[in-house]
Amino acid sequence: MGVQFKWDNEAKTILRYVAEGSWNWLDYHRAVRISLFSLYSAKAPVDVIFDLRGGNRLPGGAIAHLRTVGKKQHNTLSGRAVIIGLDDKTLRQIVPDGGKLLILGDQKLHFADSDEEAYIHLRE
Repeated sequence: MGVQFKWDNEAKTILRYVAEGSWNWLDYHRAVRISLFSLYSAKAPVDVIFDLRGGNRLPGGAIAHLRTVGKKQHNTLSGRAVIIGLDDKTLRQIVPDGGKLLILGDQKLHFADSDEEAYIHLRE
């Protein structure tokens, strides 16, 4: 299975990564590297959604790896990202104050439970 990526809208302003079945961080980083090539066709700033709901489990080392989601690795990436479906225990380890936002320099990492909540965060 692994991690797949696709455009989430026709305007190509949201790139979605989807964890499927048993996956690992190598799968995620491989999908990110490959997806960077598709960013050359994007004209607007691109936000990122990483959907964990289809994965069997969260691989070890999650805190360090999740902090890289949406990181500006290409000039069209906005630095805004949303992770959907993270369990509460891991979320509290990443954002100890219980919030759903982590700011890392020019990167804003939101956490959501649904697509609807993710889209609200990306409009903020």
